[in-house]
Amino acid sequence: MWKRGRGWGATLRITSEKQAHTLTDRSTYLSLQKTLGSKILLEGDPLLLNKYSVMLVNPAKHGKVNTEGAKAFHAWLLSEEARTLIRDYGKDRFGQPLFFLDPVKPE
Repeated sequence: MWKRGRGWGATLRITSEKQAHTLTDRSTYLSLQKTLGSKILLEGDPLLLNKYSVMLVNPAKHGKVNTEGAKAFHAWLLSEEARTLIRDYGKDRFGQPLFFLDPVKPE
């Protein structure tokens, strides 16, 4: 089942109703799992990882970029405070984290 221009929540509901299969992100599934008749069939395969990254753009090429704000956000994302928030996000509500950090903090 494809997302078909709908949000992931709608896609998961339709998939559940039709007893079909789809790929989705963990956080959407966990937030709706009590209302779905679906279960996870496959997880943990490195090919299924959906990595998020942040990178600074070259202000010489993109003059309207908020360079100082971008640097501050980048530094905050790499801080122990942010890494703890990301690592623990969802544990209290779902019993497991919604996101997983790379094991080594980037330099």
